Amino acid sequence: ANRQGKDLGAAIFERKRAYERFVEQCGLQRVWRKMHWRFYGADPESGFTDQEVGKDGQEGELHLLMMNHLRADLTLWLNLAFNQRTEMEPVASTDDYEAEMEVKRAKAALSHFNRAANIEGRERDAGEFAGVYGEGILMRWWNTRRGEVVAAPAAPTEGVIDQSPAMKTGALECFALTPMDVFKDPLTRSSETQWTICRIHRNRHD
Repeated sequence: ANRQGKDLGAAIFERKRAYERFVEQCGLQRVWRKMHWRFYGADPESGFTDQEVGKDGQEGELHLLMMNHLRADLTLWLNLAFNQRTEMEPVASTDDYEAEMEVKRAKAALSHFNRAANIEGRERDAGEFAGVYGEGILMRWWNTRRGEVVAAPAAPTEGVIDQSPAMKTGALECFALTPMDVFKDPLTRSSETQWTICRIHRNRHD
């Protein structure tokens, strides 16, 4: 927790590699790869997909057609699981006028953040990952580097390289992650995990 700079980066990378070695040695990586190809209707060993008719037999006299039951069953389950919208309902602690107005403002704020972060779409993506890989992770966090500028950065100081950035309002971000993008201690239960590393793919220039 007290490491900084390159030492912190090296420690994070080492824990990431330890998790990757574990899932490879115990066979989870092979299972995830197989389920991935099955979900998208492809067989890397035979080269066939569910979008074409293949041939088999000694002289190619047999026709081979793959049926993607996994995707059909998972799509049906996703439609049943996410058919209704889940949302938080603010409740007033008192019955006066100001409390009612606070509830209305809270509803408007929640609706805005849900739309901006596309939480409903990310929840469905996490459900799809859970059906394919056995686990789907939904990560939500407040990004202080997004939003409108509320305070300009401090004037540059001569000789100082790292200047304070501009202060922004921030924005809610939501990500659906697969087990291959969430690194943790594989020998502890989820409630006992003391550290978790989440990998997010984004443009390096953002």
